Amino acid sequence: EISVIKKVKAGIIPTGDEMITYEDKLEEDKIIDTNSWLFKNLVNKYYGEGKIYPITKDDPKALKAMINKALAENDMVIISAGSSAGRDDYTPSVIKELGEVYTHGVAIKPGKPVVLGRIDNKPVIGLPGYPVSSYITFMEFVVPVMKLLSGIEYEEYPEVKAILTKTLMSSLKYREYVRVKLGIVEDKLIATPLKRGAGASMSLVRADSFCVIP
Repeated sequence: EISVIKKVKAGIIPTGDEMITYEDKLEEDKIIDTNSWLFKNLVNKYYGEGKIYPITKDDPKALKAMINKALAENDMVIISAGSSAGRDDYTPSVIKELGEVYTHGVAIKPGKPVVLGRIDNKPVIGLPGYPVSSYITFMEFVVPVMKLLSGIEYEEYPEVKAILTKTLMSSLKYREYVRVKLGIVEDKLIATPLKRGAGASMSLVRADSFCVIP
């Protein structure tokens, strides 16, 4: 006999009237959903099984039905977008109606509008729609939950000491994650900050590391 670990099944629900799949015709004011694919591959990377559900419009009844479906088929649910303070962001209220919301909003930048909740004793996490925010909050909140559910110990990211190429100003209100490019200049490790916007998705691709400002 050998001990085995069950893979964590994570249902991924993309939301938003403006969202379309990569197979749809691109029209004005529409955005192609890429977050779901990012989440699915990250779930798989951390020894889970990610399942993407159809894009759910900004409608409480539709979102409620999709969450219930995902809950019935998975160990946890990840909801993409719909967690900010916008007029049509229903994720927090729907989670509260179906279960319990532990917090709506965290002191992280980028990535403040996170919803952490539980329905039927299963974790339900609402992540922001902006790509950089969604990646950072996935790593900070989804990965630890998967770790708890599976019991798998993930390899920690290494930390290095580097010299910044310029002064970074940051609010004391948030723990800020600044993407940086690393390089060696005259035997010293140098960190060059990249664009800090929550929507600058290519900064994730170009970055070698994060400079975390407490």
